[in-house]
Amino acid sequence: MALTYNLEPIKSPRLVGGLLDLFSRILRIPIIGQIILDIIKRLNKIRQMVEFANRRHPSLDDRTTDELLPLYYPIHEMTADEKVMHEKMVDECPLDLQQLAKMNQGRQSEQFRHWTISDYTSRYKDGTITPSQVAENIINAIERMDKSVVCQMNANEYRLQAAESTKRYQSGNTMGVLDGVPILVKDEIPTAGFTRTNGTSFLADYDDRDAFPILKLRQQGAIVVGKTSQHEIGIGTTGFNLFYGTPKNPYGNNPNIHYYTGGSSSGSAAAVARGLVPLAIGADGGGSIRIPSSLCGIVGLKPTFKRVAIDMSVGYSVCHVGPMTNNIHDAALAYAIMAGAAENDHRHQSQKQPPVHLHDYVMNSGNSSLEGLRIGIFDEHIADSKPNVRAATKRAIEFYQSRGAEIVPITLPHLGEIHLAHGITISTEMFTLMDQYYHSPHFDEMCPETRVSLSLGKSWSSSEFLAAQKVRSFAMKHIEGIFRNKVDVIVSPATPCCAPEFKADALSHGESNLAETGALMRYMIHGNFTGIPGIVFPVAYDDEASLPISLQVQAAHWREDLLLHVADKSQSILKSAIAKPSLYVNNVLQRSLSLSPSYSSSSVPILFLLSRPYTLPPLPSLYSSSSLEMKRVVALVLPLTGKAAAFSSPNINNDRMVTILTSNQESSHHRRCVTRSSFVNSCIVASFPAIANAANLPPSNGADVSRTGSLDTLVPIVKMRRSISKAKSVLSDGEQSTLVSSEKCTVILKGLLATVPREEKQFKRVFDSYSTPVSYKQKFLDQNAFLVYYSKGFDGPGRPSIENTGSDAENSIQTMQYGFRNEAWTAVDDVFTELEFGAKGSADSVDAKDLHDLIGRALMAFDSYLSLAPEADVREAEGVNN
Repeated sequence: MALTYNLEPIKSPRLVGGLLDLFSRILRIPIIGQIILDIIKRLNKIRQMVEFANRRHPSLDDRTTDELLPLYYPIHEMTADEKVMHEKMVDECPLDLQQLAKMNQGRQSEQFRHWTISDYTSRYKDGTITPSQVAENIINAIERMDKSVVCQMNANEYRLQAAESTKRYQSGNTMGVLDGVPILVKDEIPTAGFTRTNGTSFLADYDDRDAFPILKLRQQGAIVVGKTSQHEIGIGTTGFNLFYGTPKNPYGNNPNIHYYTGGSSSGSAAAVARGLVPLAIGADGGGSIRIPSSLCGIVGLKPTFKRVAIDMSVGYSVCHVGPMTNNIHDAALAYAIMAGAAENDHRHQSQKQPPVHLHDYVMNSGNSSLEGLRIGIFDEHIADSKPNVRAATKRAIEFYQSRGAEIVPITLPHLGEIHLAHGITISTEMFTLMDQYYHSPHFDEMCPETRVSLSLGKSWSSSEFLAAQKVRSFAMKHIEGIFRNKVDVIVSPATPCCAPEFKADALSHGESNLAETGALMRYMIHGNFTGIPGIVFPVAYDDEASLPISLQVQAAHWREDLLLHVADKSQSILKSAIAKPSLYVNNVLQRSLSLSPSYSSSSVPILFLLSRPYTLPPLPSLYSSSSLEMKRVVALVLPLTGKAAAFSSPNINNDRMVTILTSNQESSHHRRCVTRSSFVNSCIVASFPAIANAANLPPSNGADVSRTGSLDTLVPIVKMRRSISKAKSVLSDGEQSTLVSSEKCTVILKGLLATVPREEKQFKRVFDSYSTPVSYKQKFLDQNAFLVYYSKGFDGPGRPSIENTGSDAENSIQTMQYGFRNEAWTAVDDVFTELEFGAKGSADSVDAKDLHDLIGRALMAFDSYLSLAPEADVREAEGVNN
């Protein structure tokens, strides 16, 4: 019987808005919901898949028929010949990270080009820019964005790590090939110092240790800037997120049309494509690295199953973790660092991996020929795509032929059954993760699309799940045979179409469009289900919308070196250079002070905070020890009396400055207090006499500076200050001890929520609905989003801007107000972090003194801000709150 291409579109209606929300609720109604789900299953031929799995199939030698046995993990056991081959490759070309890092220098054209990892490290080495200056540029760029791209950022920790990296470069003792290179990590991947929300509004699991690949990247000096947003719990392919927002595809020539980035690693793809970082880490259970990479025109590598060791909380048997970069070489470098089995990965110890190597990629780096390469082409599969995608794929195949590759026709049989089996597997595994929330109020907080997908995942029977694993066994045997006997790589489109449009009717509730979801995964699923590696990269741009069109190359298990070799040679397929995205961060590697957008680098004041009596070394001797260019100095004395004396020095060549740390830092919180001020690039904390004597700064006016402020701004500031003040009172009650109990941490957290007025009805939520104290901070933000709006500080969409219209002193006072808002919110954020850590602990774990200091720092910042506002306005704001 001839094998035919039997992959069909998923049959399910597109639902949006209130209808989608209603449908998601109906599916949970007993009997009625199951009837609807059974209809969907019948329309999509689930029964036929089960029958296929349970019948006997020809053996590998075609002499007998065998019953399929279930295969739960796509683990490929190396044959003796494969083991010898890999050992020989390692002997011929041992992995050398230092040498690998040098290979990309000068490889891109002089037309538009993304900043590569080597661009960062080479500029750090020659002093063109420092990691600290890059940190300010990136922090400034992220603060201008909403959370649809970067959902979490620890700016102050980033500053500290960047400062340490800067010192290493200045001393000539760098940490590794990624020292100082900023990276971002997908929300769901465990990363020390960050929480995992999985794209939801209620999950908030704090991680105190890194996943294995993140640890390996840090060991090479990489700095994790933050976490990127994702499609909620990774169960979709568009990147839609109701909670953090849906990122806009950086490409597209019509600014009025919003195209999806693809998902679920949507924020990672958008961040790399926008030029925010050169490397982001994604996770791929059904194309979640490769789909967004394809639609955003970057490189996405999904390694062999478990080649990059990680224990994911979702998609246990289909999930792969890998790099997302803007060029092939950086993907190779990141893969070389991340790859390898973890010593504590007991679940897959039976899987014997070959040593990590990049043999074919490195050995052929100077050779453009593909002579002897056998490329598998499944024509019917390729034809199941849009005309522009088919045309680009055809040009790529012709290019490979021109370089000497042999094109071999192949067939991937029973793709329809394989895709259904994958859908059953991943949705079941994801529902297992979320099962505990199915009958809780949290389930209704998720996007309706997510609720529909999870209801479908809940509906699969044990026989259907078991049949899916038998289909995996069939797919594994077949693909292993193809690579063993016929081809070296398989080439296909990455996606059958360009990025879909994010339509206005999906804005409020998202959309459930399983047909589109399935289409975007058309060339992805087989690789996830069988565990083979795959890489995607751009080969063309759509003529109408200027959206990227990408190609996918897949190879046998453990042959990432071959994938990267073919992908490297494929860069010549593009008729012209990489196109510049419409949304792009231009100044990441530009040496400038990334402060408020209202200030240029030639007019930024240095602000001296005088809240604590520290001594300052002679100022002139410091100017030569840092690379931060300044044109003038403004020192402000703020004794919290409401008056300020402003001093400036037009005759001093203030072209250098440095951050002075204190010598009596009792705790890490004090150290962060000194270095984390987010409203200036650096902040010198000292006593005023030391500044006056060292810099010899005469008063500019010597007069009082009139206060500024507005009632609209003061009301939320007073609200937040009152809440934090009550928290301090609760903390001080009772016996004095060095540690704060988890019970008291919980009480304070509840108090913070209860004491803040909640006039805005959209933030009215019942605290008791939260069964566990893991998301207090987010609940606080949800209820009081207006506080965050006012306390975030500098310019952004809809936020007040800083105008340089008055005198130097007036402008500096205004800048200080915005700065104190940022400092206050940073302190509040730290308070929540400490309290959540304590509330989740089983024993007393929060240092009372540290918590007092954090609360005190927040109150001091609030008081400093209010002291600069008109007293009448402050009194009126307090009256409003009463």
